[in-house]
Amino acid sequence: MDILVLNAGSSSLKFALYAMEQHREQLLVSGIAEPFGSSEAYLHVKDDTGNDFKERLSQATHAVAVDRLLQYLREGGLHASASAHRVVHGGRGFTRPVLADDQVVAALGALNELAPLHNPPAVTCLRAVLRAQPSLPAVLHFDTAFHAEMPPVAFRYALPSTLCQDGAVRRYGFHGISYQWALGRLTEMVGRSPAYSRLVMCHLGAGASMCAVLDGSSIDTTMGFTPQEGLVMATRSGDVDPGLLLYLVNSKGYSAAELEHLLTRQSGMLAISGLSGDVRRLDEAAAAGSEPAQLALDIFAYRVRKTIGAYAAALGGLDALLFTGGIGQNSAAMRLNISSGLQFLGVDLDENLNSVKPAADIYQIGRTGAPVDCWVAAANEELQMARDTVNILSTRD
Repeated sequence: MDILVLNAGSSSLKFALYAMEQHREQLLVSGIAEPFGSSEAYLHVKDDTGNDFKERLSQATHAVAVDRLLQYLREGGLHASASAHRVVHGGRGFTRPVLADDQVVAALGALNELAPLHNPPAVTCLRAVLRAQPSLPAVLHFDTAFHAEMPPVAFRYALPSTLCQDGAVRRYGFHGISYQWALGRLTEMVGRSPAYSRLVMCHLGAGASMCAVLDGSSIDTTMGFTPQEGLVMATRSGDVDPGLLLYLVNSKGYSAAELEHLLTRQSGMLAISGLSGDVRRLDEAAAAGSEPAQLALDIFAYRVRKTIGAYAAALGGLDALLFTGGIGQNSAAMRLNISSGLQFLGVDLDENLNSVKPAADIYQIGRTGAPVDCWVAAANEELQMARDTVNILSTRD
């Protein structure tokens, strides 16, 4: 069974085609289309033979990218048996992967306002696939599903019951597909389930969140009703005082649309540094003496470090810490910055292991004998979705 996985972002589309057999998982094609919303966007595809294809898209949209990708696959004699789609926000109605039908597609439209930057592109890609291949099964995978069983002490907002009683206004959490993958790989490596009783996972990238996992289940996470809550991110503010937002509306004349743009596009490490939200650029600038760049890096690390302590309290201790996501996987300096001062919890990185990036997709970076095991895992949401798609389709009547 060949599964086409589409992972739509607000300005990009990552994709992969997997051949999924009983004892074999082969990546046939992978790539990205980006940047949408610009004057130019490209489709960039790599296959398992080393061929590299890049073409400018006629229009910088998700729909055009999907159409061209499907055409590329047909021209190469590749045909998907099903498609898998990442949807950031499942609301209260979608707590596990589901097979798309007319009713499901209609229900997705009502969720656009909960994740306005992410859900609409996913729906666009789904419709483009269904338009091109109406009989192709499509399975939807929700980033919120991993956190669906969080206890009320973690998901309930301190707002009137009239707002919360229907269950829609609550903390949902995100990055669930990434957490599911990392937890699965950790379980395989450790050889027991759950891998650890008390685990904190850090998905650190342009979008960043953390998750407290007790006996294999999410009990708390930093993102909330939307992916805006929680940590400082590349261009997102993370937590801010709601009173500040009222001040910006009442005293500075901000509209709802202007606030959204400010908090999602103009804040975070970009705003602090005045330069960029990209940790790689900030590292370079900080090394060259930029104090704002160093402050941005330090604030990011401080918020993560502080949350590790909070989650250790929520879990009743800490057995393991895991880093994933673009920053979590690739920035040894950031991992060291985050871990600095956490020795009292038992977190003690081996600087040599931390600084060397092996070929393995999961490896340890903690000092031998330290009370807390420290891991780095490469994110692979696409393969997780391919596996779950096969499972869903194999159980159909």
